[in-house]
Amino acid sequence: MLERIRSSVPYDAAPIVRDRVATVADVESEFGKFSFFRKVIVLFRSLIAGLTREEVVEDFLLRDLGRGIQSKNSKLIDVRRKLFLPGFRSAVASLDRAVQIFSRPVIGAYESEFFALLVRVEFPEVHERIEAETDPARIHSEDPDLSDNGIKRAMNANLELALETLPSATRETTYRNARFLTVIRNVAAFEFRSILGPFGGAEGPHSGCPFDRLRDPVTKLAGLMASLNDVPTGGFLEAVALYHSPDIAEASDTEMERRVSSFIAPAGEALNEIRDFIKTMPLTEIARIVNNRIDLVLHEPPGGEDWFVLYRRFWNERNERLFKQYAEKAAREALTREAIQLTNELAKPGSSPERIGPGRFAFSLGVAEYVYRGLFLGGMATPLKTLLIDGDFYKDANRDEFTAAYNAAARFGDTIDSFRYRAGPDGPLGNELRTAAGHGPDGRRRYEAALEAIEGEAEKIVNNIVENFRSIYNVVNGVLYGESGGRYDTLTNIGQIAGRHNKEYQRTLARVQAWAQTCTDVVGRAYDLDARSRA
Repeated sequence: MLERIRSSVPYDAAPIVRDRVATVADVESEFGKFSFFRKVIVLFRSLIAGLTREEVVEDFLLRDLGRGIQSKNSKLIDVRRKLFLPGFRSAVASLDRAVQIFSRPVIGAYESEFFALLVRVEFPEVHERIEAETDPARIHSEDPDLSDNGIKRAMNANLELALETLPSATRETTYRNARFLTVIRNVAAFEFRSILGPFGGAEGPHSGCPFDRLRDPVTKLAGLMASLNDVPTGGFLEAVALYHSPDIAEASDTEMERRVSSFIAPAGEALNEIRDFIKTMPLTEIARIVNNRIDLVLHEPPGGEDWFVLYRRFWNERNERLFKQYAEKAAREALTREAIQLTNELAKPGSSPERIGPGRFAFSLGVAEYVYRGLFLGGMATPLKTLLIDGDFYKDANRDEFTAAYNAAARFGDTIDSFRYRAGPDGPLGNELRTAAGHGPDGRRRYEAALEAIEGEAEKIVNNIVENFRSIYNVVNGVLYGESGGRYDTLTNIGQIAGRHNKEYQRTLARVQAWAQTCTDVVGRAYDLDARSRA
């Protein structure tokens, strides 16, 4: 699609050609180039005016420079009267209008993501290569024995190699684009009124303006324009347009093409105007004249050199983010397999754990429901209910804790079903989430509030079931193995429950204890994964 845009939008990416500005290395050497007659005049003037020979030579050179400018364009400056003429103002006003197309999208922060996008647009094969070589799933498939740390090391090593061997064309083109970005940002931010304004007022818009009034801003602008040696590539303009369309991922191809074209077309015209300004406006020579310095060296601000640092930062941060996502996904898959395996010996609640509701704790809530239906309902509930009914606890506190934990666990299925409805599309929370989306800033705040409420409720349910299973484990462990006087003391009738099947019942309680520990561990680890997902 971008190729179609490039072919449909006329854009001249040829280098800027400017007249070569002669450098003056040494006034004395310039004097040596003078004719005999001119040398005599220099010496005579230096004696009469009390000036050094260097000062007289410099004045001659500046006059020559001024006459050369006026012979090419008499509407720019008047050297004799030391005035900028209306033609100069008109040219600067045209430059001001041309750079405004870059003001909105260019002035502002350009982070590492922009340079990654720039390379991706300009050199897609480079971007795709780095993506492939830092893909943790691909690295794992090529070497399944690698640990997580090994995969991360391989990702970083592959990235460093890819960056070190970045093609020279990619480096050079991206640097030129980055350099242009820096310069055009400076030009777009330049206060053109500092040059255009003094032509108005009491003097009138069509009169000249003294050199002295514009010396500083003209010198600054001359330095900026002197550093503008390259126009950007078409890929640069595409990247700028895409970078400043934050919802471009959701836009259709037609809409994306419209947005990119609507920027490239006027930007191309503006660049042609800038090119014409540079070609016809001898700003460096004018700056020398208004500063009375034939050897004036303009300050050309640096820029663009840090593009590679930012580009490397993008990929390093992406590696960190991608590995974290990969490790979390692998951990979730391992926990899912573990949960399925745990319930194999009992009635299976379903094929695998399913996420429940939107938000951060959907996975851990799904794991909690899965092991609850598989382990608690499938094997724990009946022996625990027997303990609740027939057990004679030494301590009322143990009975109270066990009763509360058992009842809460027994109601857990209803709690999940209620949450599933509330967070679903027809429930109050889910409906608020659905209707708030896409309604501007207020809708975004409503959406975030609804999502926060869903996540808070899900987190509370998961934490409660972990605590309930932990209480069940502690009480059953005290019943089976507790010491007299300990916090979780044994029962007075542990040897009589279930009558002649007491031994078998105690073995069942031991399995219940192990299952309670398993539920606490598996659901707790699932919760930790979800809790870290936004860290």
